Order: sequence, then structure tokens, then C-alpha cells
Amino acid sequence: STSESTIMEFFSKWGTLTEVKLIKYPPPDNRSKGFAFVTFESLEDKERCVADGPHSIDLKEVEIRQCDQKSRGSSNRAGGSGSSGGQDNKLDIEDVKFRRLFVGNLDRDWVEDVLMDYFGTIGTVEECTVKRGQDGGSLGFAFMTFRESKDVDIIQNNRPHTISGRKVETRRQVAKQNMGKPEAKLEVERIWIGPPDSDKSGKGRSHVGLNDKHSDEDLEVYFSQFGKVKKILQLVWGDSGQTKKRGYGFIFFTDPDAVDKVVLQRIHVIKGERLEVKKAVSEKDKSRDNSNTDNMMAGNSAVGGMMGSGA
Repeated sequence: STSESTIMEFFSKWGTLTEVKLIKYPPPDNRSKGFAFVTFESLEDKERCVADGPHSIDLKEVEIRQCDQKSRGSSNRAGGSGSSGGQDNKLDIEDVKFRRLFVGNLDRDWVEDVLMDYFGTIGTVEECTVKRGQDGGSLGFAFMTFRESKDVDIIQNNRPHTISGRKVETRRQVAKQNMGKPEAKLEVERIWIGPPDSDKSGKGRSHVGLNDKHSDEDLEVYFSQFGKVKKILQLVWGDSGQTKKRGYGFIFFTDPDAVDKVVLQRIHVIKGERLEVKKAVSEKDKSRDNSNTDNMMAGNSAVGGMMGSGA
């Protein structure tokens, strides 16, 4: 089983650690419960480590989460248990999450300089790390950080990329809320947009989510900063000729990369309303078979008959 020393050695790649705590069952069992807490000396190192996920230790992929600083007493702690805490709702397009890039299908003999030489002609590379196994050999993928988010946009708008005759895969980093979930790696061209779960039970609020202040044009203008918008669909109640909005809808893009970029910011504030976005994953997307099933999904909530409800 994985030891504390193995965990410390692995996470020390991102910075100085002040504590590593492998959680075990009480004596005489002493078996690992399958998760641990790692505390970094620097908040920046912790955030960089989380952003560089997914991670593998002892050839097994592990899930990394930021811990709730209130319950754990340190904002620099990450582990296999706990929550990410609240997110800043203000959109900062130059936040590091918008400047990170995953590069896959690498030649196992490539070192960081190969990627930096190629992508350095497109943008300014701040950091590049080829992921390696315990034997020091390349795992065939890398994570890069650029100085400006537009550098990543240019790279993604010009996919695919070929380096030394080899086609490589480029993708944005996985949104934290999607880590470890099936939709993390699925490419879809639509998002679900609606009220955050935390707002649905707010006292004194009769309506949350999309409302009459949000026109299709407003939504198109806002989301066009992430990519080309193909269609806006705000769902309404159709009973007795009513046109009252249901509070949620779907935004369709021309490129799955735009969806990957949008969901990096879970909460968006539009016209003064907090709105949550999620990848809208259909059963067909998840199964990747020949099924004609197309019931739209947003997280764990199914929305039946989506295509039949016009805005």
C-alpha cells in the first residue's frame, strides 16, 4: 500500500510540504482508509498541484480535492476528502486556470524543451512539466502554463498540432468540479445554465436562475467571450399559454473547447444573478454507442424533452 513517504516524495515536486497525514483505521488494524491530507507551505504551490491533476501514485490514479479550510484549519491543504470551499464569483479571464494546457500523445523520448520550443512560438510559456513515472520515464503527457489566456485560446483554435511529425492532443485543464467524473474527458458542445444548488433554497426568493432580465442576446454576448455561440435555449413553462421562464436553459457552442473553457468558472454573474454552468452531457455522449437516446443531463439531474421546449 502507499506510504506517507511515497506521498511526500510525490507531492514535494510542487513545493515544500509541512505535513503529510495518511488516514488509517485504529489499532490493531492500522490499514489505510484510502485517503490522506497533504499540507503545502505555500498556497500557490497547493493550487498549482491541484490544477496539474489528474495525478497517479504507484501507477494508480488518485483524486485530489482542496480541503475546507474551516474544518481543517489550513487553506494550504489538499487531500482525498473535504471540499473546495466557496469560489470567487468574479470572472478573471487571466486566472491561472484559464492559462493551463494539457498536452498528450507525446513521444516518450521528448523532454520539456521540445514542447517549449514548439509552443513558445505561439505564446509565452511560464511552466512546462512532462509527467514521469516512478522509473523516471515519460508518461506521454505534460502540463503547461502560459503567461496569457489568449495564448491557450490561439493554441486551441489551431488544433490539431503536429510536433516532429507526431500529432499531439491539446486540451484545457479539467474544471475542479469535474475531476474524477465521467464528463471530465467528454467533448460536448453545450452547457446547462441555471441556479446554483445553494441558491435554490434561499428564503424569500420566488425565482432563481434565468429570469426576464436575461434575453437571448444578453446571453450570447456574454458567452461569446468563451467561443462562438451557435444557439441559446431558455426553457419556459408552456402550460395555459404561460411564458414564465423555468430558470434554466442550454447554450450551444460550435466547438467543445468553448465548453471546456466556460466550465472552468463554475459560477457566472449575469445581469446581477448568480448562474451555475455545467457540461450538458447526454446519455449518448456517455455511452458513445449507436443509441438514439438524447435526454439532456446536467450533473445528476435529467431534463426530459429539452428539444421540444422553445424559449
